[in-house]
Amino acid sequence: MKNAILKPTLLSFLLLFTIGFLTSCERETFATGTVTDNATGLPLADVQVTEYAQLKNSQDIIDETLTDSIGLYALGGGLYSSGDKRSQIMLRFEKAGYQTIEVPINDGNVDVALEL
Repeated sequence: MKNAILKPTLLSFLLLFTIGFLTSCERETFATGTVTDNATGLPLADVQVTEYAQLKNSQDIIDETLTDSIGLYALGGGLYSSGDKRSQIMLRFEKAGYQTIEVPINDGNVDVALEL
């Protein structure tokens, strides 16, 4: 009698766990690169780099950092989870006096050149 009750309960649990796992979107996020001045090619320090998930009607910030004195940055290494599998992981580069750039993370290495 115990096995008759246990089997449906166990199957229900496994089914719910599998559905929950498949409907969530969990990705490892990371990005590294260099930010330079487009006109001079020199590295830019203190550029704010923001990693975010672009959702349908909002942005979900994952991580932020500043470039170092030679324009290098490193972000992430964590997991991003969202129920929306269509979300795109993006990077935004901002520095006073320069145009803001937003680019998708494709392979984890993103080098950009900012324009005045």
